[in-house]
Amino acid sequence: MPIQRGWRFIALCLFCLLSVQPVFAQGVQIEKQRQIVTRLYAELFSAADFASADTILAPSYVNHGYGSADLSRQDFMTWIESLHAAMPDFKASVEVLMVEDTWAASRVRFTGTFTNAWTLNNTTYKPNGKPIVWMLNIMHRFENRVIAEDFTAFDYLGLLQQMDASPLPAVISALVQSGEVNPIEMPPAVTTGQEAVHREALTHVINDALNNGDYTAIDTYMAADYRTYEPFGNFTREQFKGVVKALRTLIPDLHVDIPASVAEGDWLAARLVYTGTFSTPLEAGPLVVPATNKPIRLIINVFVHFNTDGIGFEDYKEYNRLGWLVQAGVIKG
Repeated sequence: MPIQRGWRFIALCLFCLLSVQPVFAQGVQIEKQRQIVTRLYAELFSAADFASADTILAPSYVNHGYGSADLSRQDFMTWIESLHAAMPDFKASVEVLMVEDTWAASRVRFTGTFTNAWTLNNTTYKPNGKPIVWMLNIMHRFENRVIAEDFTAFDYLGLLQQMDASPLPAVISALVQSGEVNPIEMPPAVTTGQEAVHREALTHVINDALNNGDYTAIDTYMAADYRTYEPFGNFTREQFKGVVKALRTLIPDLHVDIPASVAEGDWLAARLVYTGTFSTPLEAGPLVVPATNKPIRLIINVFVHFNTDGIGFEDYKEYNRLGWLVQAGVIKG
């Protein structure tokens, strides 16, 4: 009998050990992927050192969002070289970083002084000698332990404005407001194991409020003092609700999908794809923009910060305002 008890104890220990191993291995892999994203910005972006590119980017790597066309790995590295050529003091600083099994998400601040000519989307811009700061929200998809795809979102219009190269006519420029975002730090998480709760909250806001017009979801899942920071402005919860109502008026068939999300600790990042038909005229002060009655496709990468109750209290959005204005017919593409 004592021998049987001994074997049972050994079997129980082996079972516990085997049960823990997959979780431990997953945690190790997540930390390795966190290091890869950190190296992406330190080695490739900030240092323009591509010697280790094979250990960071897949051979078939594709970047979506930096221009009118997707970038291959070689095109992406050429893009980074162009950043350093135009801004010799260029740096990339990560402010928020989340990592899961096959996805990661980073909010990064790019800075530099526009010193030399810069070609963007086949247009060459003259330097103005001014400092440039712009934010990007990026979703990273991993495959075989390297980054296979990046889905990038940033305010292209805001970048051009800082370069003294805004394509907006004066009357429109006066009406288009911009948001301001100070540098943020990702504090240690105050909650654990709440990732599913955070995903559920975002899903309710998107499906209930944006897709179906039930605005009570905004009050339920967004704190009363909620603040959203985005290229078109910084808004309170009530102002955000007004923006959602306006969008549903302009685009009656509005539908928002969430093709990818990453949640870790108190943060959640998601890629939102807005589709619909711009079928109601837009009135902005003295400006009236006729409805195009054409389909639109708008992409937002959003980072949401949650409190200990699982309620969002702030978010940071990035999207291409210029692309939005072109699709709305406000300016020509």
